[in-house]
Amino acid sequence: MPAKVLVVEDDPGIRMLVATTLQSAGLAVLEARDGVEAMDFIPEADLVVLDVGLPRQSGWEVLEAIRQNFGQLPVLMLTGHSDETNRVRGLESGADDYLTKPFSVRELAARVKALLRRSGRLGLIVMGSLKLSPGSREAWLDNDTLHLTPLEFDLLMTLAQAPGRIFSREELLVRHWGAEYEGTERVVDIYIGRLRKKLLTESDRLETVWGQGYRLRSD
Repeated sequence: MPAKVLVVEDDPGIRMLVATTLQSAGLAVLEARDGVEAMDFIPEADLVVLDVGLPRQSGWEVLEAIRQNFGQLPVLMLTGHSDETNRVRGLESGADDYLTKPFSVRELAARVKALLRRSGRLGLIVMGSLKLSPGSREAWLDNDTLHLTPLEFDLLMTLAQAPGRIFSREELLVRHWGAEYEGTERVVDIYIGRLRKKLLTESDRLETVWGQGYRLRSD
């Protein structure tokens, strides 16, 4: 499953921006509005994006609790303060990285992925000898790189993130070619066929459910 990132931010606009950015990068996102709420989600998280200025319980207090109870869980701090004192305080308190508002969402995503890779928490989807990395958009078969086009990878990821679920041709067409696509659903069959050829020993996992669509078997 994808790595889970907990976003702790009281500003709903910033929280939504960060969450959307990380989801687009292939990560699962949990959200908390304040420090107290954050404590309920931390046990599930692989990384925490933590605002300093939180209501009820400050970011500093949450960071202290993380270091006391959850060891080396990666933490990236967000703050509106640009002065060196706050940056140093964050790092000395155990934060792994630090971003000052306003920040580039591309830089945020890159730093989050770097921290996940460094900590070994960047989630892989594993099905037999098939492995997929949502974060780096890489795939492997029997530990050899599986060379997929961007659209092939996206199609396989859709199926892999909901193993056993049947996706109709229409749903896959809208998701990956867009609602305005003027071709036929036959293009989905063509790409499924290409994936089967590349999956080799795992090709049987990609099942056709006659009259309904396609699914990827996880067992």
